[in-house]
Amino acid sequence: MCALAKEDWSSLLKDSNVHSQVEKLHKTINNYQDVYCPNKTCKVRHDQPKWITPAILELMRAREAAYKENSAEHKKLQAEVQSMKRSSKRKFLSSQLNKNQNTKGWWKTVKALTSNQTTPNEGTVVIDG
Repeated sequence: MCALAKEDWSSLLKDSNVHSQVEKLHKTINNYQDVYCPNKTCKVRHDQPKWITPAILELMRAREAAYKENSAEHKKLQAEVQSMKRSSKRKFLSSQLNKNQNTKGWWKTVKALTSNQTTPNEGTVVIDG
């Protein structure tokens, strides 16, 4: 907000046409928005597996950050991510299968967990600021 306070608004106030005043105001605010709140592009996965926890995602981000900088650190983080993913998936599948007491429900769960009907739904989203 300090930059907006330092802005010279006299040219805007001197203009007698309301439409040009609004246009100048929008242009000024949009310029500051581009400087202080740039658009950010990020990937969003809509079909994130249910066993991927926030801790695993955080470790995955650390692994990707270490990819170009330090190959030894990257290898260590890669192994840790794999281990956490396997453990988390095992726990998730076990809890899902143990929920069902009858055979029909158990097989229905197995079928739902092993079906590969869905395709990855990865996209790019632009986030303002």
